[in-house]
Amino acid sequence: MKAIDFGTWTRQERALLIRFVCSFAWADSEIRREERALVERLARSLGLEDDESCPTAVWLDGPPDPSSDEPLAIPCEHRTAFLHALLSIVTADQEVCPAERAALGRFLRLSGREPSAEPARPG
Repeated sequence: MKAIDFGTWTRQERALLIRFVCSFAWADSEIRREERALVERLARSLGLEDDESCPTAVWLDGPPDPSSDEPLAIPCEHRTAFLHALLSIVTADQEVCPAERAALGRFLRLSGREPSAEPARPG
């Protein structure tokens, strides 16, 4: 995963990132070893591995409530970091299934980052 400076992020923003990452890890209805390892490393790097108010271990045993995954709740200045983290989790097991692809598309659309349907024209 791309190195991100989380030093300026609030605990709530860091917990939101973990919740989204766990939700995306569950997109294919299972958490694989590589995905679990990535989530655990991310939680450690965010200082959330022992934070009782951020139930990472619970979210690794079952997906977070999907109704709480609202991309517009992500601060604009953190959306690129979220996208990098989500790309990392869906590719952690070297397979991107249709459900993961759909979840990424939904995230991009709802966060206002959906790529243009028209190809870029040369200059």
